[in-house]
Amino acid sequence: MRSLTSHFKWVTCPALLKRFRADAERLRLKDATFPVLEIDDPNRALVPEGAANGLFLEEFRFATQSADLSAAIAALARLMGRQDAAAALQKQLVVVHDDRFNHLAQFATPVNAHVCLDNATKTVKPGALWYEESLPPDTVLYVGLYAQASRVKDNRKTAAAVLDHVTGELFAEPYLQLGGNETVGMGWCKVTICRGEG
Repeated sequence: MRSLTSHFKWVTCPALLKRFRADAERLRLKDATFPVLEIDDPNRALVPEGAANGLFLEEFRFATQSADLSAAIAALARLMGRQDAAAALQKQLVVVHDDRFNHLAQFATPVNAHVCLDNATKTVKPGALWYEESLPPDTVLYVGLYAQASRVKDNRKTAAAVLDHVTGELFAEPYLQLGGNETVGMGWCKVTICRGEG
């Protein structure tokens, strides 16, 4: 999210951290257990210990409170697949109130206006104005993958073999392009595979 305090912040909320923790436990991921602190005041934000005081996200000013977010940072850093993930999160992670996050997610994501010009008149074609909302760069997403044994006749692939095939073929390269607008460079994601421990 854009910030006047620094170039951007990774912003989340207790509800999303709880969801991630539950999914990580279900998937048996390493570092799945971490405390989630509640926030009572919508104008207060939790930042990692040692982070700068004072915070501006979009048009909101937040009073910051230092908190030990090291366990959550370790779990989130695994998703990012970057050498400097933990250090970057230590500087840039912010946890805001659930309701404030809802507002920011709804009204602070990039929305770009587009038009289509008529080649003959060089004016906008009637009805050719549209808006596109996209995720900001460096957004962290995750999805849990499960597999079942193959149901194809005369194919006896186990669930583990099916999962290995999907992760080996679909995610053979570290980058994947999702969604529309691939011709304008949108939708690129870096894929990191985090396997459960059991």
